[in-house]
Amino acid sequence: MRARGGLSLFQQVDAFFNYLFHEHQEKPSNQYSKIPARKLNKSEQVKQLTKYFKHFKKWLGYNPSFENYRANCIKTIHRKFSVSNIDKIKHADAEEVINCLHCMNSLPLNKTRFLNPKNNSLNTIKIEWERLLRSQTIGLEERMVTCDRNLRFFGKSSIRELIGWFYPEEYPIVNTNSNSGMKFFGYNLKPY
Repeated sequence: MRARGGLSLFQQVDAFFNYLFHEHQEKPSNQYSKIPARKLNKSEQVKQLTKYFKHFKKWLGYNPSFENYRANCIKTIHRKFSVSNIDKIKHADAEEVINCLHCMNSLPLNKTRFLNPKNNSLNTIKIEWERLLRSQTIGLEERMVTCDRNLRFFGKSSIRELIGWFYPEEYPIVNTNSNSGMKFFGYNLKPY
């Protein structure tokens, strides 16, 4: 897989999984959000990956701007969470960050609930996001658990996606699309 627009390998793989879940004519991985992983040996996995990646490359030729928003989301999230900007985040900034998250756009009711000041104050959002993304003294898993506990309607998928967008070279985006894609190719991973 070659980098598109400077995207990390994790971002490219997520784009591939997104294609299989939403864009491919047959949506082959979609059903694996609800069923166990396929049983494939290594040879079958390679054959399936090769087959569907060829479909993806061909499809990208007809849809060259399919994943342009990824670079924009990474830039947006880095700008909002820069050391000089994190304390200045306003409600509109929080909404702009939320709009980058696949899971929040899949469940618009959660987006509305999360952004409602009665559920999460802007101060609490800033504190939790800064701790999640920047703490050097608390382990990542503990930061994820704390964020999940302290931010209402900002669940595990949102947490994992935000980390993946902020650290695109270090962490994959883990959500229903990626879990389903892994299961479609015969891998059964237990997500956080």
